[in-house]
Amino acid sequence: MNPTDTPEPFSKTKAQYQGFIDTPSLFLDVGNFLKHPLLAIEKVSFFEGALQEPKKNTMLGKRAEFFFKQLIKHSKQYKLLADGIQVFKDKRTVGELDFILQHRKSMEVFHTELTYKFYAYDPNIASTAIEKWIGPNRKDTLVQKLDKLNTHQFPLLFAKETQQKFKELNLPLDGIAQRLVFKAQLFVPENTVLTLFPSFNKNAIRGNYLRLEALTKKVTRNSSFFLPKKQDWMLSAENNRTWLNFSEIEKELANSLNAQKSRIVWSKDGFHNYKTQLIVWW
Repeated sequence: MNPTDTPEPFSKTKAQYQGFIDTPSLFLDVGNFLKHPLLAIEKVSFFEGALQEPKKNTMLGKRAEFFFKQLIKHSKQYKLLADGIQVFKDKRTVGELDFILQHRKSMEVFHTELTYKFYAYDPNIASTAIEKWIGPNRKDTLVQKLDKLNTHQFPLLFAKETQQKFKELNLPLDGIAQRLVFKAQLFVPENTVLTLFPSFNKNAIRGNYLRLEALTKKVTRNSSFFLPKKQDWMLSAENNRTWLNFSEIEKELANSLNAQKSRIVWSKDGFHNYKTQLIVWW
């Protein structure tokens, strides 16, 4: 069997949605990192309403947006006024506003940005602790994302092109508050004790990251593994129903790493202890 076959077709979308819902916020409080606070919103179980299916090849980031839209659709707190508002200047896209929400009781309107990220803590990077959080393939950082939110994504609301777009969509122009939903999975080196910022949510730490050689040394006779596709990275290992020997995932995992693409690996031992680990190429 292919090592990246679906965990179980019986409820894959439901499992992904629940994985999205259960992924913790990166922040307990944005503190001095961001100019706008977090959106307070209730969890909405998929059992409370029919769950739509995303397109088959929807990428993970867009899949997160799809699931957030489903959440709002069944929310008792908010209603969706608009989403995915693209802003153009001289026929060139200058940005996109994720969601415009309205509180059902207060009627307050919120521009809400949604972020779903994976970061690894590299202690070898000099400078401050927050600058040590990098993307799985070292192409982005947490600091870069926070800077983009502060200097581009939130200020975009006030651009004259955005205001014109709001007029066209018959959306309110004044008194709009701005909020953030920042879900994240964090991975740390083994045997590392972190001193997180008070505003960081320690529950966002999903597991360890390591290289393939280190993972190979941990394989035992009772170990089982699975190599999820990226669109399934929101899920926890406990959702998986198909387990393979390490030899059955090793080649594809090695090929990904050789192409400088880090991968998440799910594993369990003979006592049904589950792990989610990020296997890195660097």
